[in-house]
Amino acid sequence: MKFIVGLLYGVGCLLAMFAIGIPAGILVVFVIPPVALTLALPCGLYGMVGSRRRPVEFFGPGILGRTLFRQSDRSDKAAFGLDPAWPSFALAQVGPVGKNILAAGEQWARALSAWTKRPGKPVWFWFWSVLSPIVVAALLAALFLRIGVRVVFVVVWAAQLVLLLGAALTVVVLRAADRSVRVLRGGQASCPQPSCYHVSDIPSFACPSCGVLHHDVRPGPLGVLARRCRCGQLLPTTVTLASRRLRALCANCGEPLSVGAASMKEIRIPVFGSVASGKSRFLWMAVESLAVEARANRAAVTPVGEEAERWETMVDQVIRPQKQTLRTQPGSAVTGAVFQVAQPKGAPFRLQLFDAPGESFQNAQDNAELAFLDRAHGMVLIIDPFTIPRFRDELSQRFPELVSEAVPAELSPEESYDVTEQRLLTYGVNLQKKRLAIVMVKMDLFMRSGMAPARWGWGAGTEIRSWLVGDADLYNLVRRAEIAFGDVAYFATSSFDLPVAGDPRRTSLPLEWLADSFGARLVTAGPGPGSTDTTTRRRSPLVAAASHRGDGHE
Repeated sequence: MKFIVGLLYGVGCLLAMFAIGIPAGILVVFVIPPVALTLALPCGLYGMVGSRRRPVEFFGPGILGRTLFRQSDRSDKAAFGLDPAWPSFALAQVGPVGKNILAAGEQWARALSAWTKRPGKPVWFWFWSVLSPIVVAALLAALFLRIGVRVVFVVVWAAQLVLLLGAALTVVVLRAADRSVRVLRGGQASCPQPSCYHVSDIPSFACPSCGVLHHDVRPGPLGVLARRCRCGQLLPTTVTLASRRLRALCANCGEPLSVGAASMKEIRIPVFGSVASGKSRFLWMAVESLAVEARANRAAVTPVGEEAERWETMVDQVIRPQKQTLRTQPGSAVTGAVFQVAQPKGAPFRLQLFDAPGESFQNAQDNAELAFLDRAHGMVLIIDPFTIPRFRDELSQRFPELVSEAVPAELSPEESYDVTEQRLLTYGVNLQKKRLAIVMVKMDLFMRSGMAPARWGWGAGTEIRSWLVGDADLYNLVRRAEIAFGDVAYFATSSFDLPVAGDPRRTSLPLEWLADSFGARLVTAGPGPGSTDTTTRRRSPLVAAASHRGDGHE
């Protein structure tokens, strides 16, 4: 009897299993997979939002720099760390979100699997045959849930990898393009503050919304095509665009820079010489001469900043009325004026001229802090003919009134040059990459003594050099300059004669020659009479005859 009851029970269980298993199988094959994937979606959202046990980790401006990335930039921006901006989702947030999705899915799958394996009482045996299809379906659902979550996880990581590779490639391309534009333009950010004069390839930029500084706006982990400041303001991610749209500040002192800093060609030219040698007057005369020449060539010279405007005022008050220049007071700060030159052809450029007190060039201790000399593109040595040892005593005896009018410098030209050259070599400056313009000033006064060269106008560079080496007995100075510097040229200028457009004796000619080597040509006229140098085509046709290569030949 028991055997028959057991047989009937077994047959009933089989029939029940077949009766329920067929629709359950259809459910498993056609319904559970999409249901499992559908369950994976809220699971993923759950993982992104964060569960009570595993909250999601969001990387914001304050956390990113301490945890996720290390500053690998070896430039002067490394000391600032990462800027206060939201990191790129592809670089910072995808990884933590993917981990939370996987953890949440595994947690749900483990809970469902554990429910199907709960230890029960004997009474569960009688319902097992009825509940078995449901249990099987639950197990399969847990399996498909695991598979679905892992598929989503793999897709997330694959998408992250694609985004990372694409972002990395875009970063490389944008950085290279941005740097290429700045290198071709010769763009650098030069601070105009007398106490700083710091030069940087990448200035700092202030957020227009909250004012916080971003020290490195180049594409990177904080944004590829654009970056978002911590206040939510969108900012450009190239120095070229940022210099046009944002306010640039010096990375060293924090003072504002001129508009277009680091994206416009800047040429830095310091002038050095002894006390009372005529440096300030030469610069003011050169600025006036540059403006006259620019107007004649359909160009424009515009002062940039307060110091440049002060120089313009000195031109109006001293140069044009042909008044005597007052001596710069000892201990005065170095002044640097920036002028923007708009050319009829080609991109505009900026000319930054430096004027330091003559005391700074008397000994090595005084000029140790003149860091702007190290970053100069070219230099101007001012020679006062009234202090040349060969003529000094004779001039004082024969022409005392002329000497009094000229206000001679305190030191000889060689002494000022020696101190400056040693300073540059001590700080590792490669002088072979720089040009030096040796300028004879006060020539309108010196010619009245009858000791000047026969002519000192157009094409007189070789004559001036020959006169310095011979009659002036400055062979050592000329020889050392031509050995140390890559290119040396000689000029003679007036101290009182007002500039005339096209005049080969114009005071701006040394500056034009120095700027020309960097592709910043202001004057477009051809060579004039007396130009005989045809051996060096890379030089400006206007001043080629006045230049002499430091090759050691006399």
